[in-house]
Amino acid sequence: MLMSLGACDSGVTPTGAVSAPVGSEILEGLRLRSAVHFEIADLLKPVSQESDFDPYLAPLFYREVEQTTPSSATRSSFGSLVLGETGLAADTGRPAVYFHESSLKWGASEYEQTVFLWFRPGEDEGPVRAQGLRTTFDSQGFQCVFEPLSESSGASVFYVAKSLEAAALAKHGEPLAGRMHSIEPELEARPDVVVARVYGEGPMPMGPFVYVTDSGADVLSLHCRCSPSQMTTLREGADYELLPWDSLSLEVRTRWTDALEEAKRNSLGFEAPEWPFLSLRWPDSP
Repeated sequence: MLMSLGACDSGVTPTGAVSAPVGSEILEGLRLRSAVHFEIADLLKPVSQESDFDPYLAPLFYREVEQTTPSSATRSSFGSLVLGETGLAADTGRPAVYFHESSLKWGASEYEQTVFLWFRPGEDEGPVRAQGLRTTFDSQGFQCVFEPLSESSGASVFYVAKSLEAAALAKHGEPLAGRMHSIEPELEARPDVVVARVYGEGPMPMGPFVYVTDSGADVLSLHCRCSPSQMTTLREGADYELLPWDSLSLEVRTRWTDALEEAKRNSLGFEAPEWPFLSLRWPDSP
């Protein structure tokens, strides 16, 4: 099944966009949303075939099963990005998540980052839907910040490791007024930013569990694999291919970039790698 791509989800504001006012009730709702629980879920897990990237660092997805979700839908949730007859399309016969690695220096430290992108069919033959997750690694190789690359509320949502929050507490002191965590910025200056969860870390670097639905574009929650799952019954599982972004043809990658520019949505590419550093109070902020 192929769906053409016109642009990203309508109504989705990219992380990395100009700050916009977000009500405190929305920020609180995003924190509460991180405790979402699925009664029934399907699991999508990575298989790496075309790179040396460790699939253990990639996300595993719990996708909520709704009453209208057919069993076969598990294998058609995430499609590989292809060039169809009418433009870019999601080939759901080959589920895939793409990754892109980069690095940057912030303060006195060098940080590695990985962006994961996935594509799903749009509704009613509409444009393909896209979502992404950027992770920033600490000096020990652990993923210390996760950041969904689009969020329908307009907020910039972050998931932060306990070790990073502890370091921010030691450097900056108690959380600022109206904030839950020390790493969060001044509310008046950045009302769009929220840390939805501070998560526990495992004994080794590992990708998180990510909670999504078939009908929504947002990442609802995220936590370490070592934490208890937020679902009751696992219906079935399926694999997705973990592919380098550069494995796509130059034409497909160029068309995707052009579609983002046309839609004025830069977050679902690889721009603004410094965004989590500009948005949070890091312990080594310059």
